[in-house]
Amino acid sequence: MTWTSYCSPCADRLGLKAGIDVSQVLQSESQQKSFRKHTASTPSTRVPEQSVFDSGSTEYYEQAIKEAVKQGCVYETTRGPRIVHCPSRGSDFGTRYVFGQYAERVDTVIAVQTSDPALVHSWAEASRCYIGECNSCGTDVP
Repeated sequence: MTWTSYCSPCADRLGLKAGIDVSQVLQSESQQKSFRKHTASTPSTRVPEQSVFDSGSTEYYEQAIKEAVKQGCVYETTRGPRIVHCPSRGSDFGTRYVFGQYAERVDTVIAVQTSDPALVHSWAEASRCYIGECNSCGTDVP
């Protein structure tokens, strides 16, 4: 997948995060399904890849999405979704599993804006998966 990346200040200036609604991140069935998947106490052995936040609380999940949108960089994909990427500052807060088996600790919150701006959802990822240069100012995007 190819994408165009923007640092957080440029994304804010260009209004790329303006339409992302974080007021009700668990309002739809698809959002609730994503929440259950990424906060499960036991990862699924039937899912090829699954990241799980260390905390399973709704408050933690909601706050992670809000902070990602507030502080994060933006990646626009060729398929349409706008991805907000917010790496932590030196700490891990989730685990990635492959078919239920431990793969690695993860340090980044991903918030995805679907075609419906009200249906943002989130998961944890490794920051190394998203590295680029801001399309607007040229700075490195973590």
